[in-house]
Amino acid sequence: MAFTNCLANLTGLLAPIVAGYIIEGRPTQAQWRKVFYIAGGIYIFCATFYNLFGSGRRQEWDNPANDEANAKKAADKKAVKKELKAAKTQNEAETAQ
Repeated sequence: MAFTNCLANLTGLLAPIVAGYIIEGRPTQAQWRKVFYIAGGIYIFCATFYNLFGSGRRQEWDNPANDEANAKKAADKKAVKKELKAAKTQNEAETAQ
């Protein structure tokens, strides 16, 4: 998610730079037309890519029921570790006497 956010913000940074290279001196309608054609081409490419490879199906990693089960397992595991540590400490205290 961070990678896609970086790419999205990068386009906001690069757009004025590219437009500045295309529009030099006194801006004309033809220069602005090039800028809009480039922006439109990028939009069409990205929309086509998304339509070909995107999906609206829920993915297997997006299952709230599994999240709750995993959280319960983690809590149980943590409780067991705590009990083992307490038992070990008690055992060491008994052997030290």
